[in-house]
Amino acid sequence: MMMVSFSAGETLSTTLRVWARNLISFTVLAALVHAPVLAYQLVALGGDLTVSSLARMGIIATIGSYAANILLIAAITYGVVMELRGQHASFGQSIAVGIGRFFPALGVFLMISLIVGGVLAACGFFGALLGPLMLVTIPVGAIFAIILYMQLFVAVPASVLERPGIMGALRRSRELTDGHKGAIFAMWLLTIIVSALAQWILQKVTIGDLEVGDQFASKLKIGTIAEFVLALLTGSFSAVLSAVTYYFLRNEREGIGADELARVFE
Repeated sequence: MMMVSFSAGETLSTTLRVWARNLISFTVLAALVHAPVLAYQLVALGGDLTVSSLARMGIIATIGSYAANILLIAAITYGVVMELRGQHASFGQSIAVGIGRFFPALGVFLMISLIVGGVLAACGFFGALLGPLMLVTIPVGAIFAIILYMQLFVAVPASVLERPGIMGALRRSRELTDGHKGAIFAMWLLTIIVSALAQWILQKVTIGDLEVGDQFASKLKIGTIAEFVLALLTGSFSAVLSAVTYYFLRNEREGIGADELARVFE
């Protein structure tokens, strides 16, 4: 395959094309892996609602969503490679690949979370100790954490397609993203802004201003279901973006095409 230069525009347009062509299958796939989290939340909202119970539900749901997203990224990465190859990935095979690559991808994701979260926590801790300098240390820490995250943006797809181990996947991501962190940040920031705007609009349309009262629990359930639907779309799109970014970065640096990438699944 002919080598091409990596660009944010081409990556986003390809991501949109692949995502749109597989919207139903990717959304169903996302619904399948996230369904246990939604079921837990709805059951929890049917009980006695207290501050502690809502906090506990939020923590458990967040952890469950992270785990579901890892499985989703692993499964969708396979679907993206097949689509770029000109083939349609079967639903069953996508699930099988996702399960088979889940634990390596989970290990990579946990390491990324530890690195990025550790930087933010350290800056917050030292900022609190230094008092007024917190206004400097926290923004600097946030910028440094974002740079690190951009470096590790394609580590999970690398763990799925290359299977180099946890540290090997992190190293591969740093190599592939070198010189392109600005473009990756622009794509990532755009998706964050669009997702946040969509979530704000959805909340206003579905539940409005949430206040404690007789309809508090029912409004929370409606809001939870609405956010679940939105998460299916944003989660599947983000997974496609990560895989397509990896594909174009690898193609630019090594001339590797979809056919070569797909051989790992044979």
